[in-house]
Amino acid sequence: MVNGLTNETSLKPNDGSNETKVLMGMADSPSDVEVQMVPDVSPHVTPPGYLPNNDHGTTPFTAKQVENILHSVIATYKRYPTDKKFRLSGIVAELQEAMLYDPSTHSKSENPAGIELAIPGANVMMKEPKHRLKSGKEVRRNAKKLKVDIEVQKMGLSQEISDGTYIAVANPSRPIFHCGFCKNNHKYPECEKREELSLNSMEYMLTSEKPAISISLKNRLKLGMPLRGFGDKYTVVGNVSKQLKNANFIIHEAAEVCGKICGQVESMNYCVTFLDKNANMMNEKTRMWVTGDVMIELITHTNKKIKWVFDETIIHKVGWVERTSTCTLSQEIQG
Repeated sequence: MVNGLTNETSLKPNDGSNETKVLMGMADSPSDVEVQMVPDVSPHVTPPGYLPNNDHGTTPFTAKQVENILHSVIATYKRYPTDKKFRLSGIVAELQEAMLYDPSTHSKSENPAGIELAIPGANVMMKEPKHRLKSGKEVRRNAKKLKVDIEVQKMGLSQEISDGTYIAVANPSRPIFHCGFCKNNHKYPECEKREELSLNSMEYMLTSEKPAISISLKNRLKLGMPLRGFGDKYTVVGNVSKQLKNANFIIHEAAEVCGKICGQVESMNYCVTFLDKNANMMNEKTRMWVTGDVMIELITHTNKKIKWVFDETIIHKVGWVERTSTCTLSQEIQG
């Protein structure tokens, strides 16, 4: 000890162990010198005793242990004195730097004073909070984005944006639409396939948002749809797959089933053609006859997504009869 100051010297014990340090505190005589054996470790190596041990040596904290420590610090942080809050703030800053700083994502710059700065890359800056300090270039770029009218861009029109010093031209964007009927790049009101089918049929757009359309179609099937005459034979399908139940379809004609009550959807069979997701007729699913029970399943649509049904029976064909006369004929045959 010199003039009451603390000196630190290094000693090497004779037993060949690691280098130790002798800490000499304030003392009145050499006999009062306090000797403490402290391991000399690398700054990147945690001293023994701080971390849990197992059979293979020292291991880092588990995620649960780190979580418990941080929770206890957060719970009591407000009650700490100011000097302790400063100490914890410094530790948190080091923790944040250890977690977020990646040398591969930063570039280094040295000013004339010899101070070296780590400059974050674009990917790192994008993850930073919105209210962080921004460079002038980034501020100007964001200001230009705010002036771009999205609706004008969707219309295919370009914009000239001026900030007082220069004029920037914002090129129009090309919107991508997906037709709900044929899946092509346009809106369904502009779909040519849909318009072609609507020329010779009545279009029903079934959706849960407009239940009145489903009721109108059901009334058409029950009371207003003309029927083909008796005598023609056809094969009727009493069950269809889930894919066909969700598919758009065309109603070509309807025929009454003898022995069933008139004026009911279940009392008739229907000739239909199913369409695939591209609005093309499915192979082997064209002009197939289904029962009235299947038709009830096909027109029962509870989704918001639109399902299209095209009724071709609005154009009367030779051999068809109106519903009332057919019911009378059917009753006569049954009698």
